Amino acid sequence: GGPGQSGVGFIRDWLGFFGASLRDRFDIVGFDQRGVGGSAPVRCSSGQDNDPPAATSPFAIDSRASRAGSEDDDVYQELVDDRRQWAQGCVRFSGAELPYLSTEAAARDLDLLRAALGEDKITSYGGSYGTVLGATYASMFPTRIRALVLDGVEDPNVWMNQPQEDLRRMAQGFETALGAFLADCKARPNCGFGHGDPAGAFDRLVERLIEKPIPAGGKDTGAARTLNWVTAMIGVRSALYSHAMWPRLAEALALADDNNDGSKLLSFAAQDPIGAILPLPYSTSTSADVAHTAIAAHTAITCADKVFPTVGAYQRLADELNRESPHFGLLSGLGALACVVWPVKAASRYTGPFHATGAAPILLVGSTGDPATPYSGAVSLARQLANSVLLTWRSYTHTAYFQDSGCVRQAVERYLVDLILPKRGTICPDVPTAAGS
Repeated sequence: GGPGQSGVGFIRDWLGFFGASLRDRFDIVGFDQRGVGGSAPVRCSSGQDNDPPAATSPFAIDSRASRAGSEDDDVYQELVDDRRQWAQGCVRFSGAELPYLSTEAAARDLDLLRAALGEDKITSYGGSYGTVLGATYASMFPTRIRALVLDGVEDPNVWMNQPQEDLRRMAQGFETALGAFLADCKARPNCGFGHGDPAGAFDRLVERLIEKPIPAGGKDTGAARTLNWVTAMIGVRSALYSHAMWPRLAEALALADDNNDGSKLLSFAAQDPIGAILPLPYSTSTSADVAHTAIAAHTAITCADKVFPTVGAYQRLADELNRESPHFGLLSGLGALACVVWPVKAASRYTGPFHATGAAPILLVGSTGDPATPYSGAVSLARQLANSVLLTWRSYTHTAYFQDSGCVRQAVERYLVDLILPKRGTICPDVPTAAGS
C-alpha cells in the first residue's frame, strides 16, 4: 500500500488476519519495495529536531491557505518554494536511488523475489497502491501468475498517465464519502454531532478553524497542540477510509464543535493516511520517524511514476478541484505539488498497456463507496485486463479483504486456494457500523 508503507511490517502485524485456509496453504511473504522500510528507505531530511519545517512537513499547507488559498499567488508561491526545498533535501540524502524507484522497477524486483523463492508462478494479494504494482507485474510478466487479487483498485493507467485525473477522482471520492457520512449522521438520532444539522455544523466548524485554531491537548508534554482547518480535514479524511470509523468520527467532530477540543481529530490526522489499506486505529505508522520516511518514499515513488504539468497549470488544477470538491479538492490538489517541482527523472517507467494477456484469471475487489480509490477504477481495470472478474462490495471503505465482510473474505480465499472465481456480477452486501447505520 501507499506507496511508502512497509510490506514486511504489514505481514508481521497482520499475518493473523489472513484466513486460516490461506495460512494453511501458503507461506505468506511480504517485502519492502525500493526506498521503503528496510530497503534503503528514502530520506529527505536528517531527522534531527532542528530540521526546517519544509524538511519534515512536506504536505503541510499553511493555515492561511484557506479553501480558496491556492488562488492567492503569494501563498501558492510559498508552497511551491517549500516543496522545492523539500525535494532538494530528498536529492541531498537519497539522490543516488531516486531515479530507480518506479513501479516498473518494483515489479522487476518482485519477479526476482519470485525466482529467489524457487517459484515458477506467484500467488499474490495487492491492496490500494499494491493494485498498481500487481497490475504492472501482471502486464509485464503475465505467464508468471498463478493467482492475483487486486483489492481497492487504483486504475494503473490513470495512476501512470493521467495524474491530474487521479487527483480529481480521489478528491471526489472523499467528498462523496463525507456527504454519505453527514447524511447518515442526520438520519441517526444517536449520531451525536450537529444537533440535527450535521452538514451545516461541519461547514461552520471548518469556517471557525480557518479563522482560528482550537486547542487539541498536549499540555501534559509541556507543549500545547492546536487543530487548524488543514489538520482537521486530514483527520476527517483519515477517518473516512473506513465506514466502521463513522461513529468515532462523529464523536471527534462533536468534541471539537461542542467542547472546542480538537484532540480526537488531531489524533486521526497523526495517523499516516497515505494510501493506507487498513482502517484507523489499526495503522502501525505512528512514530514521527516512520511517518516522515513513509511520506518521503510515497513522494519519491509517486514522482518517479508520474509526469505533472507546470507550476502554473498545476495551480489552475488545484483551483478547479477546490471548486468541484470544496472540502477535499485543495488538499488533494496541493498534495502532489512536490512532484511538480521534482528534480529527478525516473530511469524507467511502465505506462501500459495493462492487459496482462496470457495471465491466469485475476480477481478484482472494489468497494462502491471507496473514497481513496473510487469504484470506477475497479470497473475500468476490469475492462482493460484480458481475463479478470470484479467482485463488488457495497461499502464506503477503502479495500475489502481485511474488513468485516465475510462474503468478500470467503470469495477471496476460495479463489486463492482453489482457483475458483466468484460469479461475474457478484455483489457483497454492506456490513452495518457499530452504531447500526
